Amino acid sequence: MLEAPKPIARSKIIHLNGALAVLAAVSPHSIHFLEHHARAVVIGHAVANIVLRFFTHGSVSLEMPDMKSLLRLGCFFLLLLPMLFLMGCATIPNQQLDPGTFYKRDMQITVNGVTREGVLVAPRKSSYAFDVVAKGDLDLFTFETCHREEEQEDAGTRGIFGIITNKRETKGTYVPAAPIETTGSCVVRLGGYERTQGRHSWAMIDFEDTDATLPAQVLCNGENYHSNGVTVCQSKQGLIEQIAFPVETVVKGSDACPMPQAPDGKTYQFKMPPRECVYAFTEVAPLGKQRRHRLTTLGYSAILIRGK
Repeated sequence: MLEAPKPIARSKIIHLNGALAVLAAVSPHSIHFLEHHARAVVIGHAVANIVLRFFTHGSVSLEMPDMKSLLRLGCFFLLLLPMLFLMGCATIPNQQLDPGTFYKRDMQITVNGVTREGVLVAPRKSSYAFDVVAKGDLDLFTFETCHREEEQEDAGTRGIFGIITNKRETKGTYVPAAPIETTGSCVVRLGGYERTQGRHSWAMIDFEDTDATLPAQVLCNGENYHSNGVTVCQSKQGLIEQIAFPVETVVKGSDACPMPQAPDGKTYQFKMPPRECVYAFTEVAPLGKQRRHRLTTLGYSAILIRGK
């Protein structure tokens, strides 16, 4: 009669934590990979048990490991590292942008000390210090106005010896070129593009204008705030937003954008139109005394998924 195999004593097998401790000593990145990939942990547990029995011959305890066995185990995981890295790369999503989709602008931007997400209206100055924090690595950073387009690869924040210390952040100074960038509307559009994982992000900066001084009270995407004369409102396409003026106005916009309506000419409630629209509100007053307000709407239909 065949005897049933005797169960292997728990003290004869090194626990998976012991194996992971050796792996952590070799590469902390591998531990991060296993923590975030349940399937790899299960497979790793099975493989580790088999390999541990082979290398230790079932005779090494957790408390008193044999140095020779640990060296063999370390060499094994060292050889295993390239495979783990390949598995990690294979699981990284490569998000493809849809040219027909208008994505939410959600890059964090700071201009002259004022921080906003995605959109910002800055007081008119001769120069602007800006700080940008993207949603992914800045493998490519773009800076575009009505007058210029600048690109920079590997645009992260650099420390000593020019080494990048933060791949998601970049800083700089913008000096508008007169008269093109200092007169009327000349917004700044920022773009951050990541090569591998596709965690792209965007932002838009507008500026207060001496030609747009009619104040307004704005209800935009849950926020209620005062605007001096230039407004950028971003929300999901189809949501109801509002802009109200202290005096009667008339509105004009491009033919491609639906026109807001106000029975009294003061309070305009409107559904957020798709993509980008620009409206000019003009005070009903004698010629020469008319004040204006510029409203830019950004109606997004999707938000990119970035993860960590």
